Amino acid sequence: MLHQSITWRITFLFAALSSTVLITMGTIAGLSVERHFAEEDIVEIHGKLELIRYAFQKIESVSALKSVPSQLNDALVGHHALSVAVYTVTGEKVYGRGEANFPKTLIDQRSLSGDNEKAKLYKWQDGSQTYRGLAVSMSSHDKQSPALIVAIALDIAHHQKFITRFNQTLWLSLIIGALLMSLLGWLAVRRGLSPIRDFNRITQIITANRLSERLKVESLPKELMHMAESFNKMLSRLEKSFQRLSDFSSDLAHELRTPVSNLMTQTQVMLTKPRSLEDYREILYSNLEEYDRLARMVSDMLFLAKAENDLIIPHREPIDLAKEVAQLIEFYEPLTEEKCIHIVSHGAAIISGDKLMIRRAINNLMSNAIQHTSVDQVITVDIRVKDEKKICLIIENPCVDIDKEHLDRLFDRFYHIDPSRQGNNEGAGLGLAITKSIIEAHGGGISVSTKSGRIRFEFWMMQA
Repeated sequence: MLHQSITWRITFLFAALSSTVLITMGTIAGLSVERHFAEEDIVEIHGKLELIRYAFQKIESVSALKSVPSQLNDALVGHHALSVAVYTVTGEKVYGRGEANFPKTLIDQRSLSGDNEKAKLYKWQDGSQTYRGLAVSMSSHDKQSPALIVAIALDIAHHQKFITRFNQTLWLSLIIGALLMSLLGWLAVRRGLSPIRDFNRITQIITANRLSERLKVESLPKELMHMAESFNKMLSRLEKSFQRLSDFSSDLAHELRTPVSNLMTQTQVMLTKPRSLEDYREILYSNLEEYDRLARMVSDMLFLAKAENDLIIPHREPIDLAKEVAQLIEFYEPLTEEKCIHIVSHGAAIISGDKLMIRRAINNLMSNAIQHTSVDQVITVDIRVKDEKKICLIIENPCVDIDKEHLDRLFDRFYHIDPSRQGNNEGAGLGLAITKSIIEAHGGGISVSTKSGRIRFEFWMMQA
């Protein structure tokens, strides 16, 4: 039963419940029919008792008992299924009609009051015949007249035959009805569970190349709609994750190809002929630079991979943004003096976050600004408090206007606005992607915009 399909489980339950209802209704119907016949018998017996009582009203003395048989025969003429017996209180039978043998129990438990309504109806078997009857005590108006015991019974064989045929027809109909309802229930359940088979069909055809398949939610019943929506959302998440993984692998292979190719080319050139010690030293230094670039690229890619899978958990501590910006300005001072670039900082605020990560994010933005700022230009760093709890850090530097199609992709991995400059000393194009991952890991956000020849990077976080 544990491995039966849902269709068979629901069909079995439906068949069991419908059979229970039909059996209950059949039992009630059978009992109702039998009770109906019993009530008819009671009415008929009480009617005959009234005739007998009327005949007894004419008995005025003991000697008049001899006229009882003729009077009762006249009163009961035409009632062939009726059996009547009249006894004296001493047990002497003064009248008998019909084939019924009245049991002694019936006579002993007669209604002593003579009230027909209080008389108890009995049912007994006499050979192949079935009777239903009762016994009452009767007396005439004359108090001196003897009391008599009247026992009356009806042969209910024809009732029993009808009830037997009725029960046979009823139960045969109920069995056929239960089987038919079970079949219809199976068809209904199978039809109703067709959306689940669609689930199965979709899951069987989903592969890495077919993650775009979706269930049609609008055609599903309400009970399955939420499950289908959750299933479609799961497929969307898998599709996005697989796409990110595919892009990650493609980007990594593309970016690693250049330094690996450089290393192989330089090594092959050096091996073409004998070289001096100084030449070998120079090629080793050059290779060391490429190895360092590879190591940083791999480290950055691992950081981004963890960030995309929510594996970066920042260590929270108070951070003075003004102090961090001042230290970075001091660090880049030799470079800015060489390029005659001025960095101006305003504002102060305290945030809560991982100091090394936040310093790395600000460093990436500042390094990017210095790299793309020409001689005798100004870079501004503003720290602002918004909404009492939101802290914003804004870095602006001069820049040519960037098309929106490029602006929206500046935080993508390995993205360069000018592909011809890729592979120069501008880095691998991971700095802004890492910055965005760090800010989002702290529950903040980052945006970029250009206006009037200046580019503006702004990230926000909650105040400590």
